[in-house]
Amino acid sequence: MIKKLLLLLLLTSQLANSQIRFKELSFEYYATAQISIKNFGNSTVDISSYWISTNLTEAQANTFQISSGSYILLAGDTIVLEHPGIQRATLNSGFSLFETNNFNSTTAMLDFFQYGSTGNDRESVAVSKGIWSPGHFLTNLHSDISGHGGGCTYLGDGTQYGMQHWSSVGLLNVQEQKISKAEIYPNPASTNFSIITNNTIIIDQINIYNINGALIKKTNAGFEKINISNLNQGIYLVEIISDHNKIIKQLIVR
Repeated sequence: MIKKLLLLLLLTSQLANSQIRFKELSFEYYATAQISIKNFGNSTVDISSYWISTNLTEAQANTFQISSGSYILLAGDTIVLEHPGIQRATLNSGFSLFETNNFNSTTAMLDFFQYGSTGNDRESVAVSKGIWSPGHFLTNLHSDISGHGGGCTYLGDGTQYGMQHWSSVGLLNVQEQKISKAEIYPNPASTNFSIITNNTIIIDQINIYNINGALIKKTNAGFEKINISNLNQGIYLVEIISDHNKIIKQLIVR
């Protein structure tokens, strides 16, 4: 009986930890990067002893400066961390989250993403764990000397892994800044939705993808509402295109 209880506690702990995920990376030129971590699970988790690795630079979470939040993550909570040793200093990088400092262990690795065009040394661990595909990179998230920010955001529900569940936000020009403020309304939606934008923005095309990255629906200019009554319930990615610029928003269909 005791063995069964211990096994149940172990499985519960593993389930809770499996819901600790990176939520967002953001940076400005030559500025310290901010990395957000969210508890997608239903249990409280202390991440102070967890490790974050980027390009073989490892640091324990409790050595980071807290920008907002707490190391004690309640269900649904997010913490935003900064570290002077982690900057947007390279066009090719990756971030890994580990429960321990066993950086070659698929068991210890909790999350991973990478961007640019060249793989990093933690990619093989993520591939072996089955949470990332080899050769997949997030792109278009770098800032430059203009001082504009960049980064990427995880759009999944905590159980979904892979590049298709991330959205990149790179250097924003004037037109991109306008389209970045586009919103889906209503969201969640069940029969149709509209794109709410600045009046100066003309939407050229809307593409809807499922969570596996497959194109489900394509709508060209001239629409007011987009019919989604034929879509199954779930999470979709809506690509909004305007004047050769685009942004991806998450849509929940109920």
